[in-house]
Amino acid sequence: MGISGFFFPARNALLPNIVGSQDLGAANALSSATWSVMLAFGTALGGLVAGGLGVYKAFVLDALSFFLSAVLIARIQGGSKLDTVDESGSVTAAFRQYIDGLRYLRKHLHIFAIVLHKAALTLTTSGALQVIQVALAERVYVIGQGGGISMGIMFAAVGVGTGIGPIIARRYTNDRGSPLCIAIALSYLLISIGVATYLASQLH
Repeated sequence: MGISGFFFPARNALLPNIVGSQDLGAANALSSATWSVMLAFGTALGGLVAGGLGVYKAFVLDALSFFLSAVLIARIQGGSKLDTVDESGSVTAAFRQYIDGLRYLRKHLHIFAIVLHKAALTLTTSGALQVIQVALAERVYVIGQGGGISMGIMFAAVGVGTGIGPIIARRYTNDRGSPLCIAIALSYLLISIGVATYLASQLH
């Protein structure tokens, strides 16, 4: 989970180098849908393994899946490199590129707002939702060892929702900036209502 903070931005940044600009919207939607399908099936399968075989065997199989993922990613070819990238690989070069990125965001505030979405979601609702899911799996809907199967089912539901959501949203927004922002804001509102509803039910 810690490394995913580096992996997913790098993966998303790779898309413009392997697809044309006219296909970028469709590629992002397909990438999101694929991630969601894998989340649905992968977590459901992981829940069955953890709930049936135990946590340690689930970790071994999970590690093997990451190894397979690395092999497949290493086979990606094509794409162009930015001329401004410093190939020295030094810490100074990396820091300079980071500062250049911050300067770019300062000049393009709409991109800066998009960059903040993931952090905003995590700080407002996603972090709390992760804790709530564990509590639900362990204490309320206990299926399998320690609620492992229940947790898998919950994450599978998340995968289905995040897979269908972008497809439906893109049909109405058609990659237009303002409608996309409205759709994202509505999704935040729905998530907040869901989390608040659960917390309110527990307080009563």
